[in-house]
Amino acid sequence: MNIYRASFCVNTPSRHIVNFSFSLILFITGFLTLTNNCNAQIVDARRSGFTWITTENVSDQAFGSGYSVYSAAWPIFNKYPGPAGFQMGLAGCWLSTQRTGNEPADFYTTIEGGLGWWNDTRFGTKIPKFIMGGVSYNFHAWANGPGAGRSGILANGQRDWSSPGGKYGVAQLSNKLLWAPDGLNMAQSLNGEMLGYGYTPLPLTEPMQQTNGEEIETGNQCWTLFLNSTNFKGPATFFLPTFWTEPVLTDPSLEGLFLDSRPADPNIGFGVEHAQSPALISKDAEGNTYAKIERLHFPASNEDNSMILNQISVYAQNALWDDMESWFNGGAVVQPGNMQNGKQDVPFINNGGSMIGEISGGGLNQQIELDYIDNVQLNANIMGFEFDLNTVFEKDGNFVLPEYFKLKSDSIWHHVNAEAVPASTNLINTEVPSTPRTEISYVTPLDPECQWQDPNGPWNSPGPSAGPFKADLGDGSTVTYYWYRFVDQPAIIQANLPTDIRDMLQNRVELIHSNWSHADEYFAPPAIGSLATVDPAGIVQAPVGLEIGYVPIVTKQEKTPVKVRVFVLAGQSNMEGFGTINDPENDPGSLIDVIQNDMEGNWSEIGEAGNWNSLEGASLYFANNGDTIRTNVTVGQGNNPNLIGAELMFAHQLDAYYDDPVLIIKTAWGGKSLAVDFRPPSAGGTTGSFYNTMIQTVQDVTQNLETEFPDLGVTDFEISGFAWFQGWNDGASDDFLNEYESNLYNLVNDVRNNLGTPDLPVVITSSGHGGFTLSDDLWVRSMQNIVSVAQENVGCNDSIYGGKVGFVETKQYYKELSESPENAVYHFNNNALTYLNIGKAIGDEMILAINDMAFCYGDCDEQISPGIVSIGNRVWNDYDMDGINDLDEPGIPGVSLVIWGDSDGDEIPDWEGFGGVQVTDDQGYYKFSGLQPGNYSVFVWSVNNWDPGQPLDGFQSTNGFVANADNDVDFDNNGFGGPFTDIMSGIVKLTSDEEPLNDGDPFNCYFDYDASGNNTVDFGFFNPDITSANEAIPANEIQIFPNPVLNEFTIKGDLSLYQIELFDSVGRIHRKINPTDSSYTMDVSSLPKGLYFIRILNKTNNLVEIQKVVIK
Repeated sequence: MNIYRASFCVNTPSRHIVNFSFSLILFITGFLTLTNNCNAQIVDARRSGFTWITTENVSDQAFGSGYSVYSAAWPIFNKYPGPAGFQMGLAGCWLSTQRTGNEPADFYTTIEGGLGWWNDTRFGTKIPKFIMGGVSYNFHAWANGPGAGRSGILANGQRDWSSPGGKYGVAQLSNKLLWAPDGLNMAQSLNGEMLGYGYTPLPLTEPMQQTNGEEIETGNQCWTLFLNSTNFKGPATFFLPTFWTEPVLTDPSLEGLFLDSRPADPNIGFGVEHAQSPALISKDAEGNTYAKIERLHFPASNEDNSMILNQISVYAQNALWDDMESWFNGGAVVQPGNMQNGKQDVPFINNGGSMIGEISGGGLNQQIELDYIDNVQLNANIMGFEFDLNTVFEKDGNFVLPEYFKLKSDSIWHHVNAEAVPASTNLINTEVPSTPRTEISYVTPLDPECQWQDPNGPWNSPGPSAGPFKADLGDGSTVTYYWYRFVDQPAIIQANLPTDIRDMLQNRVELIHSNWSHADEYFAPPAIGSLATVDPAGIVQAPVGLEIGYVPIVTKQEKTPVKVRVFVLAGQSNMEGFGTINDPENDPGSLIDVIQNDMEGNWSEIGEAGNWNSLEGASLYFANNGDTIRTNVTVGQGNNPNLIGAELMFAHQLDAYYDDPVLIIKTAWGGKSLAVDFRPPSAGGTTGSFYNTMIQTVQDVTQNLETEFPDLGVTDFEISGFAWFQGWNDGASDDFLNEYESNLYNLVNDVRNNLGTPDLPVVITSSGHGGFTLSDDLWVRSMQNIVSVAQENVGCNDSIYGGKVGFVETKQYYKELSESPENAVYHFNNNALTYLNIGKAIGDEMILAINDMAFCYGDCDEQISPGIVSIGNRVWNDYDMDGINDLDEPGIPGVSLVIWGDSDGDEIPDWEGFGGVQVTDDQGYYKFSGLQPGNYSVFVWSVNNWDPGQPLDGFQSTNGFVANADNDVDFDNNGFGGPFTDIMSGIVKLTSDEEPLNDGDPFNCYFDYDASGNNTVDFGFFNPDITSANEAIPANEIQIFPNPVLNEFTIKGDLSLYQIELFDSVGRIHRKINPTDSSYTMDVSSLPKGLYFIRILNKTNNLVEIQKVVIK
């Protein structure tokens, strides 16, 4: 049936739904048609489609033990359209059995699922969820996860637990992961990151001759889901073998045909299934037909394409099954990496496949001319989509596809611009339909609200061992969960397994829990692309005593109660805000100037002069010079009413992210240093008075929300994040500069402790004064070379903070005086566009940190400033002295390099051409950035390199010198010079946008890296006193513990054979010992927190091993 709606000439908020009687609807329809002259009838329609992804045929049927793949996760729409009329799977697959020839003509059984959105989702967001999607014989049942699958629905919206359906088809294996009934929740800031997943059978049981008391054999293939994400890796859940054989109980002729015992077909079908999404169809006054759909979004992986599917592999039994059987029968422990053996990679063919799209409704069902998107095979192992940028545009890291279409004489929908859609269709002013989330609670028989109470059923008998516990997920739902002994979980109890099989299951799972970790690597990581992140709230820790052999089982999922999300914006005057709103002299860069020249509407949500928008969902507390602001966020809340700060766009980003109210507490005061005024307690000395005021202000406001912000109507709160934007006043002395990094580490840790949130998301904003170009002003240069570097070191220390602490580079947002209202480099020249961009960037990075995704160099958006070039690559230990950086030859950390300009190109560096010093990182990489196009030479100079105890002590420049350093060849030796003197490269001419791509950048973004940077200038060194390459220490001969370390750590082993050094990430040696005993305890309580390296050398100064240690 086609549903017709009256076309209103005004938009109504989609979140407010009103039900009318049919007669009232007819009355309103007729009335509005007359009064608004809306003549067109608009048909509710749908957009659908399918993408076939083609892969090379696997002829060897031995690879029937499953597969792994990486699939991109991203929001297909800018806003979630609701579950009604929307179902779509992102790139996924259909795994089925190898056929015996005895199958009935109508035979269907698969493992499908994957990332996507489904009609029955209750807590959907624009980010996809993951379901398992196992389908038993001809849809007899389907199972999507523990406690989730095919089910009847009662009148009150609850699932019908009186019949099993597929709700018991999956067992929980992981003791770290929460699986909600709505699907595995993903981090809510994904945009193209790759979720690795796959299925392989594990022999967790032995074959059973009887099934549920019947003489039906069930095999022992427990098809197990393995995941690979940033925060969870390894086995998560598995299909119980009885899930597949349950239909056999009613039709014994099917015995032996299913995945409990049959191998999989290695030729797996891959595709993207766009089942349906809402659309509209209407005719204009001349009878021409037009359609409107929600714009599809795809992640921008490169200039004109998206990476969608990556690295398909299929597995044979010797990949994991054979070794697991041996392990379970008393053999050696199986290492997680074993899964990388016994596999065959499956390349894409036919340019990745083909696709179709349709728009249907009102009696029409016509194809779309997809001339703006096409399958593309990016390389042998990566498939994606390519876009015509004359039709598709890019915004916020996404390609945005057409919205309007016209049905032409060829009976095909062709895309058209909004300007080409006649007003008589009324499509422009009519929103594509959307529906609210149902948010009906999922309950199980363990919950008293469940209509089906079964005291002796699988949820209650024998029941859980600990609980209840709660977790607030990122999709706005709260789950209640209990810890069950593994074989006492409801799915296994429901399977009615014999006692010996239950005991075997428990023992084998305890082996897995004891030896495998969710941080281990199981299958190969993606060669290109970043890993996706599972919702960090879904990663849990078992109660003491239940770490082995117990699993968390979700028993209820409900809407999370409303709470105020509190964010602290702290720092000095730049966090106060100095972006000019109205400049009396009409200089460029004021907010009014920015808005007037905003042709693309990038800042339209702010409003316009005289009519600035106020955010109803975001409030600000700012005690500014005694005039406290307690109101909704709007323009004019910077240092004074004619200024804006980062709070404006930060609030817009977080308000769009949360349905809950957002409260920003701005604790910023101009002219304050971190060394004195904000000095954190752990830094020693006198705690800064403004640090204390900052903490006290946050506590006072949050504990008095009812009086401070009565209009919120909510007193429950969560301190959700802390952002820091400060640095200028620490340029006042060398002492302040030298301790800035350690003070910043202490600030992050102390703020977390004092606000009672150990994992509080934090964003560090750089002091990007002067931009990328090195300044002649020494104070500004101290910001560029010391403070901003320290800020990046802390904000990018993923080894300590994971994805919970982020970093925002502000140099690209700096505007010169000619583009700005004021001559004030310390306030970014008061440029309003700068503060808008910085606020938006802090907001975006905060959302990443909330989702445990604020990893540095995860993307390259706006990292390279136009007209700025860079040079760099590696200093390495050339063991074999052949002048080539081989795979087994490590970088040398802590090496100091300098760069000199050669303006006249005579291959003699200018005497005034000194461009600064860089130190190689822990992998030996260096980079000089912020350079102007021109000629440059890089030196490994004699300062801080060759003296005793320094990184190149005893080393000489290696053989095979390549004089032409500008040859764009990586991994060769470009350094020459005498022993223990300056080692110089040849001249390299750097040109904007003309430097090599894929040139070994250590931090890369898919395929196209920095076209303005040359990362091919390498320096090889060798130690002539070393006679053999890297003399390895036998495993476990030297042990270092604990790691991470708080105050001290112990080194154990035959230490008398070695010299041991402790140095930091920039190569500074802090400890050097020549131990004589078998154990040595090193006190590091006085050292700043961070990443350090222990260098172990034998008595001939031969580097034997380097190990990392983290000081907390």
